[in-house]
Amino acid sequence: MTETMKQIFTILILVLTCGLQNVKGQQSEITKTFDKYIEATKSENIEEQLDYYHPEIFKHLPRDTFLLAFKMLKSNPMIQVGNEKLVSVSKIYTENKSSYALLTFTQEISMDMSNMKDEGGASTAISFMLIELNKEHGEDNVIFNEDKYIVKISMTNEFYTILEPTLKEWKFLPKEDDTQIIIEQIIPKRIIKKI
Repeated sequence: MTETMKQIFTILILVLTCGLQNVKGQQSEITKTFDKYIEATKSENIEEQLDYYHPEIFKHLPRDTFLLAFKMLKSNPMIQVGNEKLVSVSKIYTENKSSYALLTFTQEISMDMSNMKDEGGASTAISFMLIELNKEHGEDNVIFNEDKYIVKISMTNEFYTILEPTLKEWKFLPKEDDTQIIIEQIIPKRIIKKI
């Protein structure tokens, strides 16, 4: 191998190594941002949680509406959300100085239905609710404790993660049917297809 070939080969290895380190660094940033988001969901300052969402979502769904929904959820003693675990972060795609990835995580929701236990028709209402929950989340992910009247749901959720030049850190956008219009306005369609 000639000296020039060795130099080219060395440069290629350095470029690839630096590129891989940058990708790992970005994925690490996404993970850290997700961890901070989960900490914010557990804090008393509910508004802090909203700071992790992409600002475009609030043009379609007002921040005050999110805030009210999160306050209602947090103040409802019958519903507990927790045990969040990061499952994966997809490959990161970059276009026009913005980067995109898909983050997948699991969480558990526990619904205490014990206040319905002695009411007439409660078992029928819960049976219908369980049918719907099983359809949406799968039978393996929905457990009903008949003695305690507690429903536990294991959910898998996805967030698009977005880093734009105007943003200081990665922002999240829930991947759901009702956010699809917003997603298509922010993320190029060819990136959506890749993720």
